[in-house]
Amino acid sequence: MVLGIDIGSTALSAVLLDPRGQVAGTFYEFHSGQIGRELQKLSGTLPPGILPRIALTSSSRLNLAGIESTDIQTALIRASRFPEQSPDYILHVGAEKFFLIKRDPHGRYESSRTSTSCAAGTGSFLEQQSRRLLIPSIEEFCLMAQNNHDEVPEIASRCSVFAKTDLIHAQQEGHSPEAICDGLCKGLARNIADTLFHDFVAGRKILFTGGVSRNHIVTKYLEEMLGAGILVHPLSHLFGALGTGLLTLDGEGNTDPEEPDRKTSLADLLDHYSKPVNHREYFYPAFKPSLTRYPDFSQTESRVQPSKIKGFTGDMQVEFFEDIVRLNPEGIYIGIDIGSTSTKAVISTADNIPLLGYYTYTSGKPIEAIFSILEAFDQYMSENHWDPEILGVGTTGSGRKLVGKILNADLIVDEITAHARAAVYLDPDIDTIIEIGGQDAKFTVMKRGEVVFSQMNAVCAAGTGSFIEEQANKLGVPLDEYAGRVMNQRSPLCSDRCTVFMERDLNYLLNQGYSVEELLAAVLYSVSENYLKKVAIEGMIGKKICFQGATAKNKALVGVFEQRLGQEIIVSRFCHLTGALGVSLIMKEDRIRSSRFRGIPIYKEHVPVRTEICELCNNHCKLTIANVKDEEVAYGFLCGRDYKTPKYKAREGAGFDLLAERQKAFFLPPVTGKKTSLVIGIPMALHMYEESNFWKQFFALLKIRTIFSSPGKTRLRDGKHLAGAEFCAPVDSMYGHVKDLVHKADYIFLPVFIESRERTRTHERNYCYYTQFSPSIVSQIEDGSMMDRFIIPEMDFSRSPRIYKKALYQCLKKVFKDEFSYPDISRAWDETESQIRRLSESWRERFHTWFRPGEGISVALLGKPYVVLSPELNKSIPEYFSVRGIK
Repeated sequence: MVLGIDIGSTALSAVLLDPRGQVAGTFYEFHSGQIGRELQKLSGTLPPGILPRIALTSSSRLNLAGIESTDIQTALIRASRFPEQSPDYILHVGAEKFFLIKRDPHGRYESSRTSTSCAAGTGSFLEQQSRRLLIPSIEEFCLMAQNNHDEVPEIASRCSVFAKTDLIHAQQEGHSPEAICDGLCKGLARNIADTLFHDFVAGRKILFTGGVSRNHIVTKYLEEMLGAGILVHPLSHLFGALGTGLLTLDGEGNTDPEEPDRKTSLADLLDHYSKPVNHREYFYPAFKPSLTRYPDFSQTESRVQPSKIKGFTGDMQVEFFEDIVRLNPEGIYIGIDIGSTSTKAVISTADNIPLLGYYTYTSGKPIEAIFSILEAFDQYMSENHWDPEILGVGTTGSGRKLVGKILNADLIVDEITAHARAAVYLDPDIDTIIEIGGQDAKFTVMKRGEVVFSQMNAVCAAGTGSFIEEQANKLGVPLDEYAGRVMNQRSPLCSDRCTVFMERDLNYLLNQGYSVEELLAAVLYSVSENYLKKVAIEGMIGKKICFQGATAKNKALVGVFEQRLGQEIIVSRFCHLTGALGVSLIMKEDRIRSSRFRGIPIYKEHVPVRTEICELCNNHCKLTIANVKDEEVAYGFLCGRDYKTPKYKAREGAGFDLLAERQKAFFLPPVTGKKTSLVIGIPMALHMYEESNFWKQFFALLKIRTIFSSPGKTRLRDGKHLAGAEFCAPVDSMYGHVKDLVHKADYIFLPVFIESRERTRTHERNYCYYTQFSPSIVSQIEDGSMMDRFIIPEMDFSRSPRIYKKALYQCLKKVFKDEFSYPDISRAWDETESQIRRLSESWRERFHTWFRPGEGISVALLGKPYVVLSPELNKSIPEYFSVRGIK
């Protein structure tokens, strides 16, 4: 008999086969890095007296001398013939990676695609979200998704930490746990479909394998998205083990060439994984912090107070900074910071002396969180017989607009401004702010008290507070014990990419004998390296650094940054409250002295919240509407109207529309006369965006009909789906624009530009390689079947004009035969060049006409024309400024 074993990143599966290849037993367990333990369990499930031959496979590399093994894709292809199902594709989704295998008509390997280095869209990703929702098992998670009958929220399966934000928003919008589970399954299916199936032909048969194949909801969504039936065998999650076992029975398993006849036993495998690890490697030295100015948070009087707000179970940490009885301030400011992870508030005097601090977890319920703070503050005032005048209430953080509307706040300000103002208050010489929050990290540079540069983590949330908290929970260590347990600890190197990969590394390292304390230190080093590589710009770090956010209360984390940067880092006793403190400071500076705040007793009101889509214009804004004391307040309008105005409100602009003015500047009257019957399509993407006016006029002078791709919200999405590779957004956009022209034009004109027109001897290679070779890769869409419909001349402006004119002539001659001679092409080129040069000068003149720095703020947008001017890539930034009266 043969025992096929698949040692995956999180689970160990096995299939026992009799000599005829029939399944005699199965095994599937999560190993949590303890592979030897699970192998011992497996041994106990075998029938007495059975000593099967062992066959191994794994999604990770195995290095086990003398033990038969095969790669996972080969194993899956073999298993796909058991029983005969003849799928065209094998989709395998495991705990940390997923891939698609295409089989040829004979059932053999043809090609494959794999997921990227991001773990979104994998089984571990789904399990982590299940734990966040406090669902005891992935089986119950799937059952809840299956039982959902409500609207499914859109939850992007981008990143394990960022997904938490989407979960919180879905909870805020009132979606049920069942609907959220359903939305997560849908997001995971979309991630798989977009990554692997960009050129899939509907109707092909797909065999779904791996642990996720047991999730019927993911399977259902994949079938809907792909328009194909998906086969799921009862043993689909065991196909790796099944395939390697069948290969061994077939005589095709790989053995050690030096011992071809040796038969490995389960005892050999157990022996290998049970050997003690005598040698451990360390990457970072022993952690020895030398913090010189770190506050003693234990000296601040505080208490933990449970919330009495219905539906909110979080505890409130209340800190007392000053003696209220002694000061007895008559007027106060209330600064509130509503973050995705935590909600904070600072009560300060009219002279900006912090009196009280409040901190609680938001838990997806920002209204209940802030009402809990108001309830706790109301209780404190009652206990101390204190009834101060509220001079102003302000909000910041991700929930600032919603809560600000409900409270009728006097000030709503972004968190970068709030944190910067607090930093200057704490030390006027601070020039760098390191801020690591629950789900985001920011890097801010200041000069003379003003923000001059700020950057936030973008596509990956590794290196945030939630990242640290999740690893601490994984290792069973409370956050308040974290710092004390890593002192003087060396640490190994761990992944700094995401919680999924870090969890894998921790499992492996625990199994290798590293201590919990060493792994806690490794997590901190991973966070610091991630921040310094992906968020901060080390060359811009100044001489006086301030560390803000609740993570600054982790003394060891601050020490790691100090040790890494080699300079002192300032941490304030208010580090976890600086956003709220900054709001209070700004209110005093703005001389807010008479508040419109609805009053402390607002927490006693029931405030129902709902969402709806505004259909009054093409913005289709998603609105959040709260009912406060029979008054409906809403936010989310892009046009600036309020909820009581039942029509679109045109916002006052700057009187200057960048795109419209450019269109006017390059306007040329149409060329009259009979045109060719063939239509040339020109994609408005990459370098062709800037060149579009030139080619429109050039082809018009030749009487060739042209059509241009139209801008649209789906161009980028369509292009990413077609590309099948991780290109930048502009290249993905090119794919989308070409797709738009496929059924509108006879030919698509897409020249290769080696150099741009504006070049000098010392400045060449203005285009990146992807831009230069985009015609070659984009023309391969639909398996290259459209190649003959592309006109791709090589336009190398570093050479003589005659050379690139000739290249253009030869390409057009293949399509239009003898309709044009080389002199026709040359004359049209020269005339077009002259006209565009004249219009370009006019465009520069318009700049000097409109640019009047003495009359107010003007903003210059720097970047490639195809990004700055493209409606789908510029993210409406020109309009954002214009509607605020800024040119």
